[in-house]
Amino acid sequence: MSHEDYRRKRFLEDVNASYAEQRKDLAAWAELEAQRTSWDITLGDGLEEGEVWDERGDVRFTGPRKG
Repeated sequence: MSHEDYRRKRFLEDVNASYAEQRKDLAAWAELEAQRTSWDITLGDGLEEGEVWDERGDVRFTGPRKG
C-alpha cells in the first residue's frame, strides 16, 4: 500500500468514526440531517432545464436546451 493509499484509508476511517460518534447523539444527528435536507434544494442551482451530470462529470441534456 502506497503512502497516499494509506493516507486516504486513514482519512476515511477517521471520517466514518466521527460520523459514528455523532450518530450516538440523536439530537445532533437530527440537526445534521435537517441541514442536509435544507441544502438538497440547491443541487440544481445554475443548471439549465434538462441538464444532468453523471458520476464521471459528463453533462447530458434530457430535454430542449435554452438559448
